[in-house]
Amino acid sequence: MTAIEKIKARINELFKENNAIHITITLSHPRIYLNDTPVIIRGVYPHVFRVEELGVENPKSYTLQYTDLLTNSVNIKEL
Repeated sequence: MTAIEKIKARINELFKENNAIHITITLSHPRIYLNDTPVIIRGVYPHVFRVEELGVENPKSYTLQYTDLLTNSVNIKEL
């Protein structure tokens, strides 16, 4: 099992068990900066997963690639 497959499996487990997680995102293109922000996993797909902010009046949705976790552009506290 490759590193990407392990990440996909773990995110899929989080999605099924308790899809509320804490995430830190540091991406420059597109410019996204979130620091230990509570989000909910909205969908898990073959190459990406979708999250949505919690606890804000106008929640934003983000589509992230599994490779972002390998490059440390995205960190999930629960992983």
